Amino acid sequence: MENETVSLIPCAAYDFSALTGVITRHFENMGGLDRLVPVGCRVVIKPNLVMGKDPARGATTHPEFLRALISVLKARTENILIAESPGGPGGEARFRSVCRASGIYDLGCDILFEGEIAEVSCPGGVKGKKFSVLKAIAGADLLISAAKLKTHGMMTYTGAVKNMFGAVYGLEKSEYHFRYPKTEDFAEFLVDLCSAVRPQISFIDGILGMEGNGPTGGDTVHAGLTFAGRNPFALDAVAGEAIGIPVAENPLIFAAAKRNLWSGDVSAVSLLGKDGEPIPSLSVYSHPFRRPDSVDGMQFSGFRFVPRSVQKFLKKNCTPYPSVKKDRCVGCGECAASCPKKIIRIAGGKALIDLKKGCISCFCCQEMCPKEAIRAKKRLSIRF
Repeated sequence: MENETVSLIPCAAYDFSALTGVITRHFENMGGLDRLVPVGCRVVIKPNLVMGKDPARGATTHPEFLRALISVLKARTENILIAESPGGPGGEARFRSVCRASGIYDLGCDILFEGEIAEVSCPGGVKGKKFSVLKAIAGADLLISAAKLKTHGMMTYTGAVKNMFGAVYGLEKSEYHFRYPKTEDFAEFLVDLCSAVRPQISFIDGILGMEGNGPTGGDTVHAGLTFAGRNPFALDAVAGEAIGIPVAENPLIFAAAKRNLWSGDVSAVSLLGKDGEPIPSLSVYSHPFRRPDSVDGMQFSGFRFVPRSVQKFLKKNCTPYPSVKKDRCVGCGECAASCPKKIIRIAGGKALIDLKKGCISCFCCQEMCPKEAIRAKKRLSIRF
């Protein structure tokens, strides 16, 4: 399929000089900087800044990765903007705080701290055909997704495609979680959104990544990998496979394959390496990540084939639910503000989750907790 080439280049550390060379080679593997970046064009970079985290934690796109990307782009244009809407409520003060914590300041380009909203469309959308996103992202001459290699409590994996969810402003993201509580439905929505926003180039920073209870509360892992591609679905398929998440267990990329947005076969994707030569096998770069507690033992691929008569029992007993670690909770209220169902309140300085009011197990509360005070629990653990 068109643009189904993925560039995969190892990189051991966040060394600016080394990263500049790596990113330059990525552009060459994708067709060349001169071809992909018109002179003077308006480039918008969408990083993963889900929340304010030390970049050494592996939860956010590393500032040195962004600095090197910006430096390479400046050979073609000075018109470069970073645009993002982190998790939780919007607002300039919040985003500035996230940028400070994540080291995203003084990178040599503008940062959009507060922006207008514009509408983008996906005529063939399954769950949505129109979306309101940051106007700067919608109006970019060239949109670049600069994602992070991580596991994800709801989606199992997050990379270039899921990164586009940050184009949706503020707590409207929670509304989409409320509207699409099932993993498969939310995956279809994310495919629609990415298809509407249309990033022309995608990078994944996997030098440091996050395994386990990602995207913010997991464990830092040194994978030493960087990825790039023009088809974000094929790119995520390769990156997911590299960390031990095959397409059948990656609901978002599985959904994209059903729509023929990529070939659906990782072995059919053309892999190019550090010298521009084909990589014969992805297995040489295999670096399995530990799954989130919320999905481990209830794999996506198996659950699809469970008879309907059994699914009610499985849903009740195997669906994970969030539980508060009282010794870590400081009662900040971030979980309550981010909960799509509004079933979390703060009482006595601690978060209380009323599961009887219909928790949808989206784990937004876990994702946005700055103290990693929310864990996934299950009554049973069944693997198919």
